[in-house]
Amino acid sequence: MRGGLRRLGKVLHVSQSGRIIVRAEVIAPLYAPVYDRHLREVGRVCDVLGPVSSPYVAVEPIRSLIGSIRKNDYLFVKENNIFRHKGK
Repeated sequence: MRGGLRRLGKVLHVSQSGRIIVRAEVIAPLYAPVYDRHLREVGRVCDVLGPVSSPYVAVEPIRSLIGSIRKNDYLFVKENNIFRHKGK
């Protein structure tokens, strides 16, 4: 994949609404595609939750792949889809 992948974070659980809740290591923009360790697109970022210091990301999964996502799996986003802190 062009630009490489960065780890989005670790899956905490799948919510009752069917969204995958991830403890985020990086922040991706809304609707950014999310991939599993096999480089399959498993869904898209649909929400960013929690405090800035330890955010969570909700991923709207592709229905056919929801059964393949497990607790403690890592999910990934493309490197060019990550927000970067520009600093002063």
